[in-house]
Amino acid sequence: MALYNKDGSVYTLSGPNPAMKEQDIWGDFVLHNMKWNSEKYKDTMDLKPVKSDIKVKESFLQELEKTKPEKTKVVGKVIENSVEQNSTIEEKVSQVYETPQQAPQESIEETKIYERKVEVHQDKQRIEEETKPEFEKTFIHCLPATIRVKKDDLYGDVFKTVQYGSPTSFEGIVLVQEDLFVKIWTDAFQIDKGSILYPKANFKRWWKVNEVESKAKGWILTCMPSDYQPSFTD
Repeated sequence: MALYNKDGSVYTLSGPNPAMKEQDIWGDFVLHNMKWNSEKYKDTMDLKPVKSDIKVKESFLQELEKTKPEKTKVVGKVIENSVEQNSTIEEKVSQVYETPQQAPQESIEETKIYERKVEVHQDKQRIEEETKPEFEKTFIHCLPATIRVKKDDLYGDVFKTVQYGSPTSFEGIVLVQEDLFVKIWTDAFQIDKGSILYPKANFKRWWKVNEVESKAKGWILTCMPSDYQPSFTD
């Protein structure tokens, strides 16, 4: 059964490439180590030592002995003759060493002592820097929140509502300040999640308490930017 194309013509297989008609067949060729056999070559290069101008010094002990300083200076020699029992004379040479002479003490004249009054001025700037607390406290406005949880008795669904109390304020320490979160430590009172904070600092933003962690007899409040911005003006 013949195969047909979409237009109804008989489908024919593609023939050989016309460019292959003029291709030459290689009859003579040489393969160079196609089996990856190992080959060894002998190095026939004659290595000649290079002449060096470096002079080898004497041994360390000899050099140390030459540079050893003399402790004393010989001034003269004293020869003593002694006669032994066998009538032989033996020369004994003893070296006389020079001893350092102490310089004569000069007479110390009595000097007059004058008293000078020195006025001491307190460095107020240094005192303020030394007495400055390690952490600066920040005044913070707060709108405390209370989260109430309600559960549907019929279906079991849980609903959470936030109820805000009266505005208050406290002092805290800003630990971390970033664009999207801030961490504040305080020991004034426990602040629940959902409370709105407004630190009275350079960054004028409202923050919502997201996490509360007990730390160092106080609490660390992790806050996120708040979409609710209440007014704390009197």
